[in-house]
Amino acid sequence: ITLNSLRNDFIANISHELKTPVSTVKLALESLQKFDLKQDPKKSEEYLLMASRETDRLEELVARVLQHQALEAADDLLTKEDCDLNLLMASALKAMALPIREKQAEVEMKKSPAACMVRADPVYLEGVIINLIDNSLKYAGSSPRIQLSVRCHGGLKQLVVKDNGPGIPEEFKTQVFLKFFRIPSGDKHNVKGYGLGLNFAAQVMAQLGGSISFQNLSEGGCKFVLEFPNP
Repeated sequence: ITLNSLRNDFIANISHELKTPVSTVKLALESLQKFDLKQDPKKSEEYLLMASRETDRLEELVARVLQHQALEAADDLLTKEDCDLNLLMASALKAMALPIREKQAEVEMKKSPAACMVRADPVYLEGVIINLIDNSLKYAGSSPRIQLSVRCHGGLKQLVVKDNGPGIPEEFKTQVFLKFFRIPSGDKHNVKGYGLGLNFAAQVMAQLGGSISFQNLSEGGCKFVLEFPNP
């Protein structure tokens, strides 16, 4: 595959990422309209801050798309800096606070005792974590349980997302990170989507020199593991 094809593929996937902040802003504004939040100024302020934060993220993603279109190759697509996985995990959960509340999901976050520093692009890596949370919310049914954790000891640097969903059938194990692939259910898909989120995640992790993998859990559900090289 050519560098130009990689670049165009990545741009297409980033364009897909624009839907998440748009959905969050829409949900926040609908909540402000639906409820008499004048009686609850604290919650009103929370929704407005959430909408403002996601608008900023949307603006950054749009700027990145325009910037990438001007690049000649695919090797400058990520802006790498020192990032703390604990902070990125918490930030992704904040971005997904409204969808989590809407689904009445039970979410647990386990930080590493100390900062877990990796060399990464914070905008895109947060997008990867958001995608994993979003998938868990979509597939985990009526009572989603999600656990996010950072493991950081020795040379190991991982971010893990577990859920109580149906897991991924073994026959699709080699296909889940392919572009446009979605787990079929008969002749239709039960969950709306484009099959780009995990492909985007795989692209980002590859460009960071890391990896993404998944494993079905014996107790049900599955876990996705983001593994990072040492900075």
